[in-house]
Amino acid sequence: MENINETIVADKPKTRKKSAPKVVKEVVFEQEVKTKVCNVISYNEPTKELYVVFDGYGIAIKNVESYDGSKSVRVKYTGEIGNADFNCKL
Repeated sequence: MENINETIVADKPKTRKKSAPKVVKEVVFEQEVKTKVCNVISYNEPTKELYVVFDGYGIAIKNVESYDGSKSVRVKYTGEIGNADFNCKL
């Protein structure tokens, strides 16, 4: 009988490389606050909403506590009308 030398190679356990946890950085863009003089359409006192014409669009500004009856108001706004980031207030 012949001497048979058998070598058994153990399979290495498969390991997965662990990647570093993903860090999500929140970037907040400072939006420039702009002002525009807008003509007043009407004021609804019970709901405290002021309706103005902003670039040809009718906009309702909510939570207006007092309105002096003037024909125009100065509106502060950020973003661009028609986009999700648009926001306006007195």
